[in-house]
Amino acid sequence: MARAHILPVLAVMLLLAVQAQGLFFYLKEGQNKCFIEDLPASTLVVGEFSASDIQAGRADDDIQPRKEAFATPLGLKVTVKEPDGGVLVDNQYPATGRVAFTSRIAGEHIVCFKTDSSRWFGAGAVKMELDLQTGADAQNDYDDIKQMEQLTELEVSVRRLNDRVVELRRGQSYFRNREELLRNSSELANTNVMWFSFLQTLILVVSGVWQIQHLKGFFKAKKMV
Repeated sequence: MARAHILPVLAVMLLLAVQAQGLFFYLKEGQNKCFIEDLPASTLVVGEFSASDIQAGRADDDIQPRKEAFATPLGLKVTVKEPDGGVLVDNQYPATGRVAFTSRIAGEHIVCFKTDSSRWFGAGAVKMELDLQTGADAQNDYDDIKQMEQLTELEVSVRRLNDRVVELRRGQSYFRNREELLRNSSELANTNVMWFSFLQTLILVVSGVWQIQHLKGFFKAKKMV
């Protein structure tokens, strides 16, 4: 009986934990707009994007429509770079499309968007809408799973919760490793600072002793002591 009460609570917690990752921004012609995604290894990322021309007469003088707006087709170049500099994605897409990739190594991945047109002067801009999904949200279409396996809403919520827990565990393991590397680097820096301070003190002591001996010899030579 208690279990029947716990499952709805978990489902509600899951729904509250889901965060929307959709955003929009203005992308000028020839400009690279990049986003950084810190990902564990073997994480699926799916990005759905849509670029559209903006209407003339905006209040912001820095953002103006393309000169060929609504006349020439708009295209985008999407590039995804790995932490080690490798390129995962480097493709041309139409104005509305979908890009997907799986991280090979853990770390910060750079996702960049650029229009296929550029101008030296009078560059216009387009409105970009982007929705990035990572992990379980990108991998599973729970509506299809519900229909194929004849699951109830509660069972789908439990499945989604289980997938999210697996994703969180992988993320925790990744950040735990990063924390360990950071701690080791911090301890190494502290050790280096300690030895540097010790060496600096030793040099000051040796220098002081040498100066005292030198002055003593000088005074003796001058028969002042």
